[in-house]
Amino acid sequence: STRYAKSGGALFLKTPSEEALVKDIEKAIEENVKLLIIEKKHKDLPVLAKIPHILCDNCFTAGVKMCAKIREDSGIKAVGVTGSVGKTTTKDMIYSVLKEGFVTRAGFGNENTFRALFKNMQKMQCNTEFFVQEYGANKPGVMPRTVEACIPNASVVTCIAEPHLDNFLTKENIMKEKLKMAEKMEPGCPVFLNYDDELLKTVEMEDRPVVFFSMDNPEADYY
Repeated sequence: STRYAKSGGALFLKTPSEEALVKDIEKAIEENVKLLIIEKKHKDLPVLAKIPHILCDNCFTAGVKMCAKIREDSGIKAVGVTGSVGKTTTKDMIYSVLKEGFVTRAGFGNENTFRALFKNMQKMQCNTEFFVQEYGANKPGVMPRTVEACIPNASVVTCIAEPHLDNFLTKENIMKEKLKMAEKMEPGCPVFLNYDDELLKTVEMEDRPVVFFSMDNPEADYY
């Protein structure tokens, strides 16, 4: 969708039909998109002569690699926020604190998909020190693929609840998926978990310090 990369950015295109793809490319040209990343099977489309483009085997994989490269070159510290409820509010609260002392950027609103992350990474200013992004996962396998684009230096999990239970079947499975964000981090990076959540309060990690926060339980690390 061109709405994810207007006015000078790069645009990944993967649509159900070549007819729809041509329409998207024409729209991208109108909106001043500078570069297309498009799968090799579409390399013979005549409309590609109108715009610079890169051919790849898989658009998602190429996007992840590009985001990771932006992250590597920028040297930013990233805070990842996930959970069933409260991601956006928590992300905004963390951003409001960090920006008081550091050059900080954050994802817009409740955008937590890969496409939103790719848009945010393209807009990353070179002087950015911290980046706060929420990560969503509506079905198994989404989190580990998306988080590869920007692996956090610290992870926050707000709570485990019923949203997407139809895809995960149990809340335990939801928790496992959410924690994959933290598992992608380098050893030693902290994981902040909600001690008021009956599932999260049981989590232990061998090589990443777990910090518990709570509104109701003074036994948590931060209460």
